[in-house]
Amino acid sequence: MWIGGYILNYSLSELLDLPKLKDLLDSLNAVQQLPSAIVDIKGNILTATNWQDICVKFHRLNPQTKKKCLESDLHIEASLDHLKACTIYRCPMGLIDAAVPIIIEGNHLGNIYSGQLFLEPPDEDYFRKQAQKYDFNEKNYLKALQKVPLFSEEQLRNNLTMIHHLVQGLVEQGLQFKHQLEAENKLRQSKEKYQRIFENLQEVYYEANLQGKLLEISPSIQAISQYTREELIGKSLKDLYVDSNAREHFVDRLLSTGRVKNYPIHLRDKDGTQRYCAITTSLLKDSRGVPVKLIGSIRDMSENEQISEQLQLQIKEHETSQKLLKESEERFKALHEASFGGVGIHDKGLILDCNQGLSDITGFSIAELIGMQGLQLIAPDYLDQVLHNIKSAATDRYEVEGVRKDGSIYPLSIKGKTVQYKGREARVIEFRDITEIKRAETELRKSESTQRAMLENIIDVIMIIDQQGINRFKSANIEKWFGWKPTELIGEPVWNRIHPEDLTSVKKSIATIMNEPDTVKTGECRYLCRNGEYKWI
Repeated sequence: MWIGGYILNYSLSELLDLPKLKDLLDSLNAVQQLPSAIVDIKGNILTATNWQDICVKFHRLNPQTKKKCLESDLHIEASLDHLKACTIYRCPMGLIDAAVPIIIEGNHLGNIYSGQLFLEPPDEDYFRKQAQKYDFNEKNYLKALQKVPLFSEEQLRNNLTMIHHLVQGLVEQGLQFKHQLEAENKLRQSKEKYQRIFENLQEVYYEANLQGKLLEISPSIQAISQYTREELIGKSLKDLYVDSNAREHFVDRLLSTGRVKNYPIHLRDKDGTQRYCAITTSLLKDSRGVPVKLIGSIRDMSENEQISEQLQLQIKEHETSQKLLKESEERFKALHEASFGGVGIHDKGLILDCNQGLSDITGFSIAELIGMQGLQLIAPDYLDQVLHNIKSAATDRYEVEGVRKDGSIYPLSIKGKTVQYKGREARVIEFRDITEIKRAETELRKSESTQRAMLENIIDVIMIIDQQGINRFKSANIEKWFGWKPTELIGEPVWNRIHPEDLTSVKKSIATIMNEPDTVKTGECRYLCRNGEYKWI
């Protein structure tokens, strides 16, 4: 049974404290004289209070009247399948039955029945004739009739509502208790699992506050420092550093980047021995983005001389990192301002920075572009393609249509790359207006039929690629030799199907040809066939 989006593995009887419920309903009956029963969704009677003799000893024992009782039960049950409100029904034998479903989070778990009563004084003559018709002992039948309680409809509804609230509350309480037990069991299992992992870690796991005070550290610390876990908790990490300046450099880097991986440190063992280690640490922040503590791991590197040398090199690299970062930012700014294409930097589509080239292509000023949603620069028919390439961090150049400030549409070539920008990950996008290229292609197609007839009668495969290495033409023989249809290859980079080991030489040859138009190059490489094999060409 589905409850709130997950499968409920409990029956109604498992969620109810049946003895307690029976006592409560019996107490209620002693005051109100109201018959009641709780029945689960499969028809099992869980409790029954004050069931009337006229039904139990007469109506449900006689074969003819029992059939009518069953029809009455089915009628009420069918109504409860669709209604959450109380259902009141006069059975064929002249008594009133009422029921209300037990609904938990939209799921029907069972029903509460109240019945074998009257809403108005009964017609004794009617029941006398009924006794004669079905051959009941008239005296005993009329005596049982006199015991049937009489309620107003308002009293019936109020009493049934009270029982419903009582049962519903007990079921919800039982479900909550089951969930609590499940959660406690999962938590216990999780703690046991965590403890086993924690105690068997080879590396050292630790947690510390922002001042460096150790809040937790795994027992594996003893293997590399001779200190026990208990000896170190509450102490400062600074006490373990050989060089306190290294600690300051490490913290500076952590605060600026949020995470430091394999940072080289020298730690002092309990007996004073120095030990090379690598520390990886993340800065844990609260929901407001405020740093609250450090979590990380320490790895012993002292036995690996080569890695130790590498760690020393990393220290030197760190000391010059700020200078290199500044120089890199200056170079980047100069390069992207000098680019002949449009260059923009965006975070999930929001433009953070751009060059004059992007302004020239789109018609928007730089001030208008910065802060703009970059997808406004893409024609609607191509938005899905651009969003897909952003999400997949695609780096290949591809073609779409762009929208200028004046609303005009133009052919656009895009190439993107993910980079670190001011301490966060962003995308650099290069726009190229390829209107002239497309115009040239149109001119080329005007004479293409004659050229195609000639090329398709040459045994070799002929191809034309543009300056970005994009396939613009493949002769029909490509299918004969390699299995690809020419239309499958048009528009994709030529090196998509070159063997990875041959890519460098192929790209170098293409670059030479593009830069030196009179140059003729001959070379060999492996080309991918449709069947997955490579052929030397």
